[in-house]
This record gives sequence, structure tokens and C-alpha cells, in this order.
Amino acid sequence: MEQTRVLKKKELERHIKQGPDMNEDIFNNALIIKTSPAEIIAHFKRREGPKFFISEKLKSEYRSALRNLFPQDANDTIAQADRYLDHTFDLLGSGPKKLSDPLPWHEDFKTGFKWPKIPTLLIKYKIWDKDIPYDIKIPWELSRAYHFITLGQAYLYTNDDKYAREFVKQAKSWTEENPVGYGINWKTTMEAGIRVINWIWAYYFFCFSPDFSDEEQYSYLANIYAHGLYISRHLEFGPVLGNHFFSDVVGLLYAAVFLPEVKESQKWLKEAKKYIFQEIIKQFEPDGANFEQSTAYHRLVLELSLSAVLLLQINGHEIPKNVKERLHKALLFTAAITKPDGRVPVIGDADDGRAHIFSEATRKNINDHRYLLCLGAIIFEDPQLKKVSSEFWPETIWLGGRESLDKYNSLTQKSFEPLITFEKSGFYALHGNQSKVIIHAGEVGQRGWGGHSHNDQFSFEYFHKSNTYIIDSGPYVYTSEPEERNKFRSTRAHNTLMIDNQEINRFKGRELFALENDSSCRLLGHQQAEQFSFIDLSHSAYRRLKNSVILRRQFYLDKKTGSLLIKDIIKTEGNHKIELNLHFNCEVEIKEISPHIYLARKDQEQISIILPGGFEEKIVNGFISPSYGIKRESKRLILSTIISGSSEFETYFLATGTKKDIFKNQL
Repeated sequence: MEQTRVLKKKELERHIKQGPDMNEDIFNNALIIKTSPAEIIAHFKRREGPKFFISEKLKSEYRSALRNLFPQDANDTIAQADRYLDHTFDLLGSGPKKLSDPLPWHEDFKTGFKWPKIPTLLIKYKIWDKDIPYDIKIPWELSRAYHFITLGQAYLYTNDDKYAREFVKQAKSWTEENPVGYGINWKTTMEAGIRVINWIWAYYFFCFSPDFSDEEQYSYLANIYAHGLYISRHLEFGPVLGNHFFSDVVGLLYAAVFLPEVKESQKWLKEAKKYIFQEIIKQFEPDGANFEQSTAYHRLVLELSLSAVLLLQINGHEIPKNVKERLHKALLFTAAITKPDGRVPVIGDADDGRAHIFSEATRKNINDHRYLLCLGAIIFEDPQLKKVSSEFWPETIWLGGRESLDKYNSLTQKSFEPLITFEKSGFYALHGNQSKVIIHAGEVGQRGWGGHSHNDQFSFEYFHKSNTYIIDSGPYVYTSEPEERNKFRSTRAHNTLMIDNQEINRFKGRELFALENDSSCRLLGHQQAEQFSFIDLSHSAYRRLKNSVILRRQFYLDKKTGSLLIKDIIKTEGNHKIELNLHFNCEVEIKEISPHIYLARKDQEQISIILPGGFEEKIVNGFISPSYGIKRESKRLILSTIISGSSEFETYFLATGTKKDIFKNQL
């Protein structure tokens, strides 16, 4: 699989430039301070700047505030740190796995596949390899070092040196096993960007530990410098700059702010600021949604953005007005698509990517993004964001400071009146008293390339009372199971219409991160009345068929009862096979109670579903994926028929005690 070959002269020169020379001697030469390693470490411990979110002076206050406000989360964090001491990790759907000592930094421990420790340029991995289903994201995820922060938090809470000793051992092991430019963990600059963020946070937790010797700290600082140098030389430029590039520049910012003592820091800082401000405007549409058409990557870029902006602000940097406005819009978008249970629908791809993880609650509940709304509420003094965040979250103290609780409490209660249309990005949210419908009908993501998009035009999630009944099937995996990836991003995997067994947007051969830009969506109308919410959409993906087809879908949500009507309108002159799929949440029971009428039940709650006549109906076993690497059995309802010429039909999702004639005055 990995192909070893002789490097050509230019490649060898490039490799030497990017890798093996980034050692402690290079760090020493780059330092403006010319003194011994011991004096350099002493300088770092006593320096007043740069300012960071946490410092030695603030640790006791953080410990007290967090212990008092979040006792359960503190205990959960300590328990998780203890699992890390035991080398037990649960990453990307692996389930709890006890790993080797030292940790297997170059291994997909789910399959046992190991990448060689050779020059990174020589490592080749196939996007599509059914014979060896390795997942390159596993060693990357472990090497992002999210767990360094958890070990640091446990050390803060307990002052137990065992957490410091484990951190030092792991940091030393990683450095020895991953010299710059060697191995799989330097293959993508994004990984270096996220990794250096977590390494810098960890430094502030452990720098005064007696178990973190001057010699080890000097090596650690040299490694942070090497990350900055590597990132600056390998920014992931391309035709479209996505979350990879943004992770690069936020990592570069962290390195620049952390290391003003090195010669390159001002250059890094200038470059990072320029690109961060530029990309916040580019990667979030004017309506606030991320341009990659993925709710999970929206969260990743938003988390990176808020972290970067707050780091700049506490160090005295001005944030442009348009950047702040765009971030506020991005937060309002998150609020609008948050369901009453606090979760965001998993629309498009998701790989559980984060900038940093400060709370076990958000680690475990990966699709709950309300902690960002809480942080946004204090940044923008927005009581609407406070309302949707529903509570004060630990991340707000870690990133917003001790005073953030007072700011949060000072915000007056205010009802949230969310937008229902995000037309530029193609997201729509209908809000009822007991229900929520979230719809996607946007362009192919990444400006038409489709990297993290799915074939989900017109697809929707339906939440009623306390349950999601109709759900997006989710992401599952990327390169480790190519055929499964295509299944989960296919038209059939979504709650939408499929015509003549054709994908809405055609797959591009064996490309797993691209789609043909076949669909063009339009918002034809919308209305938010006292009694109901309404959206009218169309897309022309099937115009390419021999007998052209234009699809139109209308959503009517009765706001009082939470009942939903979907009306599909098909315009064509030919004969076509029509297939409609409905995916039920894995805990929902579905059964037919009479012709064309089904009951969907979870716990003590239920809805009735009335299907249009003239379709063949069947319930089949399927899967949904709430997060990367995990799939759970669920039920799928398939409707199919042959039409001749234009047609339309209606599907009803009725709350208990309501009938479909509730919509008679709205049609």
C-alpha cells in the first residue's frame, strides 16, 4: 500500500527543508533571547506576556469556580483523565480500547494497520482501498492531543502529579516518534494546526509542575516552534480554502502569540490574522451558515474562530467589525437549527472535529453545540443566544474568563425568534411550539465541488415534543469503507425524492470528497404566520434526464399542534420511477395500522404518518450514524411508484389528536 521510492533531488531538498532540520538547535537559533536553556525556561515561567486564557495566577480561581459551578463535569473530567492514564481511548467510533505503552501514534488501532516512520513525502495512502479498510483519521485523532487538556484539567482539579507525569511521558514519546517531516502525522497541515493549539493549552496547565523538567520543557517549546515553522511553510492553499486551511492558520496564530521570542513570530502573526479575518468572511455565508454545507464543519470552524478571536482580543488586537458581525450571524444560524433537545441535525459530513475539548458533556454529546451559543451570548451580549444555550457551560469560563458568569447573568431574558430562511446557504428551519423542522436545499458545498456535501436536497429532520422522528442518516466514515461512505451520502440515505434510481448530484467516479454540481435549488416562497410556517422550494437536478423533471417541495408546519404536511410537486412530460425514503431515528418504532397509515412511537410519545395513495410501501432495516465511525440500526420507510407526466402528492405527520384537515385552509 505504502510505496517507497527514491526521492528526486528537488524532493529531497524540499524534505530536508520541511523536516529533519527542525530541531532544538534551530529553535535556539531562532530565539531572540540568547541564553542557556535553563534561563530560557525561567524566562517563560516569569514572563508577563503574552496573555493566555489561563495562567498560574488564575489557576486557584479557575479551580474554585469550575468545581463550584460544574462539580459533575469536574468529576467526569478526572474520571476521563484516569482512563487516559490507563491508555484507554474511545476515538471515532472505536469504543473504549486499551492501547499500548508508548501510545501507537502511527497506527489505526481499530484495524491494527501501521504506517511506517519514513519521510512523510514517501507515504502514500489510497482514498479507495477495499482490501485494507484502514482509517487514517485514527492516528491523526490521537495525535491531535485533545486529551492533553483533559490531563491538565485533572491536574488543576486535584494537584496530583500522576497527571503531569503521564503528560510529560506522552509528549516526549510523541516528539521522539514523530520527528518533523516523518510519519503519517505530518501528512496534513490541519493536523499540525489543531495539535499545536492543544499543546499550547497543555503547556499552561503543566509548566510549573516539578515533573516537567527544564530539559523536557525546552524540548517541548522547540516542538511548538517546529509546528509553527512547519505550518507556515505548508499552508493548505487550493482552489477552495476550507476547514483544513482555517485550522492551519488558527494553529499558526496560536504559535505566533505563544512565541513572541522567536524571529518569525511577527510574520506568522501578521499572516495568521490576515487569513483568519479573510476566511471568517468567506467560509461563513452572509446568512451565517458555513459554505461547506455541513453542520458539523460549521461547528468546527466556528469553534476555531471564537478561540482565535478571543486569543487576539485578550492580547490587545482589534477585530474588524465585519468579522464580528459574521461570527454573530454564524452563532444565530447555530441557534436557529438547534432542536429543543439541544442537538443540531447532522447534515452533510461530520468527523467529530474540534479545536479543543473542555467538557466531558460536549465530548459525549457531540451534536450539542449550545456551549458555543453560551460563549457567543457573552461575547455579543445577546440574550437570544443565552435563551437557546439554556444554561451556563464550562467552555464559557475556559475561553471567556472568570467574569463570564457575571456577564451571562446580567443578560436579560428574551424570547428567541429565529429566522426560518437561510437562503444563501440553503438551510431552512420551521419552528412550532412543540415541533421543529430543519430542511436542506442548498448548493453543492465548497462552491460547487461538494467535498463534505451529501445528496440531501429537500431532505429534512422532524422533531416533535421531545423526539426526533425523521432524521438525517448521518456521516458514518470516510476513506476506511468507501462503499459505505457513498451509501451514507447518497440520495437514498436522505429523506427526499429519488428519480429513476439516479443520484441528485452524480458521484465523481471514485472521488469520495466530490459531487457533480447537478442541482440548482430555489426558494420560491415562505411565510411565518401566527398559526403556521411555510416553505416552498424547487430543485432542477433531474432536468438532465431524457424526460426533464423539475421537483418542488412545500412544507407546512402547524405551529400550535406541531403537525407537518409535505407536498411534493413533480413537473415532467415523461414516465419516471419515483422513490421517497423516510429514515426513522433508531429508537423510534414504526408500524402500519391501516392502509397508508403508520404509527411512529418512542417512549410514551407518538405521531401518525399518512402516506399518499398509489405507492408501493415497505419498511426495511437501515442505519443511521449520529457521529463519525458509529452506525446504529434503524427503520426506513420506502415509497415507490411509476408516474406518467406531472404529479403531486402529500405526506402528513400528525400529532396525537389532530387530523390532516388541519391544513385545509393553508393549501
